[in-house]
Formats: sequence, structure tokens, C-alpha cells
Amino acid sequence: MIRAFCIAVCVFISVATSLRADQITVFAASSLKPVFDKLVPLYETETGGRVSVSFAGTATNVRQIQQGAQADVFVSANITWADVLQNDESLVVQARAIIAKNRLVLVSATELGSFELNDPQHWNAALRGGRLAVGLTQAVPAGIYARQALERLSIWDDVQDTLVEASSVQGVLNFVRRGEVPLGIVYLTDALSITKGVYKVALFDENLHDPIEYPALALTQAGSDFVDFLLRPETQRILLDMGFETP
Repeated sequence: MIRAFCIAVCVFISVATSLRADQITVFAASSLKPVFDKLVPLYETETGGRVSVSFAGTATNVRQIQQGAQADVFVSANITWADVLQNDESLVVQARAIIAKNRLVLVSATELGSFELNDPQHWNAALRGGRLAVGLTQAVPAGIYARQALERLSIWDDVQDTLVEASSVQGVLNFVRRGEVPLGIVYLTDALSITKGVYKVALFDENLHDPIEYPALALTQAGSDFVDFLLRPETQRILLDMGFETP
């Protein structure tokens, strides 16, 4: 009787573990949605498993995981937020790797001519009394990078009072696409993913801000397999095709 019970328990644990391994939950920066929409089906086809992805601003993802949300993988849009989870004693990071890099770009709701990022007159003319949309400059990575770039260009004081801050890059894009603001600062990959209503104006020099890198943290063994998948040469080629840069 006892032996039969033990066998039943072992079978239950084995089945539960197998099911868990087939179900991966990923918390990812919203700027990764277009490329993950391509990558996730490839992973699911290869493994036969299911991947559930929660896209949100990086700071939002971190708060949810720290509050107990179950995640196998966390992909951040900057190093600082990845370090926050890495140093959280309630979590065990199985693996960590930079999976991609990005660039910062100024976008507009209408086509503009030549634009000098360090010229206040160009900013004033393009804003036309309107607002500049950016991510939250104290929390959202894209907003943090945007502030760094504007400060190093000595433009921050000229545009600070015009800012409207969004909780994610997608929010910035929506402001611009709907014509609610004339200008926004987003990642290059986000600008490339939009075919209507958003125009690329100027690319920020990489030296104007901290490196835009995407660290992936595996929080379970199943998550480690997904991170390994993101680092494969064929996966990296897809990231390149979508406008990202390799680590």
C-alpha cells in the first residue's frame, strides 16, 4: 500500500514537472514585442511547449515579479533593472546574458526636414508649442536614456517643461501616432516597426547615453533554455533583421 502510494506521488510529481517545463512565462520589455511575436512561435514549434509573454515597461515588470508574479524569464531594457532582480534575495537567477542592443531615435507625427539635435531652434520649430513624449525619465529605460541624451546635448533645459511622460515606449509611440504630440523619443526598433503615422527624424549618437542593452535573466531551468534559444545565431539574425544590434 505504502509502495503504491509512493509510486503514485512520484508519477504525479513527474507529470507536474513535465507540464511546468512545457509552460514558460516571460516578462519582457514592451520594445521587444514585435520581434518576440516572431521568435516565440519558433520556440514553441521547436520544443512543443507554450510561451506566455507579458509585455510592459521594464520597471512595471520588475515590480510585478517582486510582488510574486511567477516568471521563468525576465528581459530588461537596461542593466540597472536587471541588477535589481539579480540582487533580490527572494529570487534565484539561473543564468544571465545580453541578448541584443538598440539605438535611440527622435520621431515625429509629420515629416520634417533636416534636424540638428543640438540646436534649440530646431526643437522649438518642430514642437510648435506642443509636447515632447518620452518614457518616464526616472523609471522607464527609454526615458532614462532620453534624458541622458538631452542633457549631454545641452537641450534638456529647453525641452524639460514640454515633456509628457509615458509608462512605456509603446505609450510614447501612441502619443505620436495619434498626433497628440509632435515629437517623441523611442527606440529605433520601435520606429521601424511602425509603417504609418510615425516618421524618423534623427538618430541619437550612442555616446550620448548609456549603452542600450537587453539583459535576459533566467529565473528557472526552463527559463535557461529560452535564454539559450535567444542567443542562437539563427535567433540573433532575426533580431538583426528587426533593427536590433548584436551584443
